[in-house]
Amino acid sequence: MKICIMGTRLGCIEGESIEADSWYDLLSHLGYELHMLAGTFCTKREVKCKESPLLDHKHPEIRAVKRILFGSPLDKAGKKTAKILLDNTVTRLKGDVKKFFQHEKFDLIIVINIFSDLKNPVASVVMRELAKELSVPMISYERTFVWDNDYYTKHNNFPNLTDEIPPTLKHITHVVNTTQKAKELQEHKNITPKVIPKFLNLEKLQQEDAQTRRFRTVFEIPDDAYIFLQPTRLSRKKGVEHALKIVAGVNKATKKENVLILTGPPRYFRGSYFEEIVKRMQKMKVRVIFAHDKIGLSRESSMFSMGDAYLNCDMVLFPATQHAFGRPVLEAFAYKKPIVVVKQSYYDDLKQFDPQMIEIEKVDEQVISDVMETLLLDEKREEMVKKNFAILKEHYSQEAVSENIITLLNELERKPFFTRMKKRFIG
Repeated sequence: MKICIMGTRLGCIEGESIEADSWYDLLSHLGYELHMLAGTFCTKREVKCKESPLLDHKHPEIRAVKRILFGSPLDKAGKKTAKILLDNTVTRLKGDVKKFFQHEKFDLIIVINIFSDLKNPVASVVMRELAKELSVPMISYERTFVWDNDYYTKHNNFPNLTDEIPPTLKHITHVVNTTQKAKELQEHKNITPKVIPKFLNLEKLQQEDAQTRRFRTVFEIPDDAYIFLQPTRLSRKKGVEHALKIVAGVNKATKKENVLILTGPPRYFRGSYFEEIVKRMQKMKVRVIFAHDKIGLSRESSMFSMGDAYLNCDMVLFPATQHAFGRPVLEAFAYKKPIVVVKQSYYDDLKQFDPQMIEIEKVDEQVISDVMETLLLDEKREEMVKKNFAILKEHYSQEAVSENIITLLNELERKPFFTRMKKRFIG
């Protein structure tokens, strides 16, 4: 089977990109012929990678289109102008993507989040149109939904764009990673998706070496300081203010300057969340290292990998309030690090296995006490991380989830629109 994995940006430190990498690793291991399509590749794989720049949701033209479509109320004339701009941009991107699909003749296209979100509205329209025209079997992997972000609906300029997401076509199989997401999709669109959890390839975990051991030296972190890692970008929904309170509380308890490392890039503009966080960290006297220029997905593109950061940290902080099950939870489990998370329903699937996490609703004295106890009591901490690793290995590893994906692909091959293909069963 010849498969294309497509997203707006691939090989980058972004959730959609990392999920695409997981699927790539598994499908490659299973022996499928793989191609990749994106607007930008931060790191390219050793397969055919096709770049179509307007797929990138960070492309200046796409940002401009999105701002015009959703950023402010539009009158009749404004809507007409915006529609012309959207249609012209769609035509340009569609021609490039359609030509690629027709030339390669894929048996299956795995679309990462483009059908379910309007982060790139041009790509969403293009893929809906091509899905109808080409009738190629597709898997729509849906991490977030358009209704998660009221930016797209608050002015209601183009309700048809949001109403058509995700599309309901017989040859599109919808996949989500939690039962909570499945319930949302059923309630909003009457679509029953497949639930395939996030997963990690444990064989690819970074191993400690000489470069890993340079981490504290490069970042000028004393040996006796605790390193708190928040492996996210700096945005309001990531809850960085909670992380600051935790580190400030530990600083007070230990009478030391401990460190918070943020791996994602900050975005500065006047009055931004970044500016707010800088003022908070200065007032609370918390040392924050913005490490995006030195920490990347791998050492191919950066001085240190994300694995190096996990290996060196003492605790992972993931106080995000986003509408999703954050991958840093699994990564903390994999590298056997304790983790702090915000209580939310997206962890219900995981919580049935009784993971050992510090769950918070707000940062108070009890939270600081729990954090200090975890840091100081070696035996308790070892029990926590050992249990979490066992949960990961049994339920969220590539090996554990591979059967789910094999079953999904075999089910697709038995559907009427796949009858032109010879059945292929693996495992």
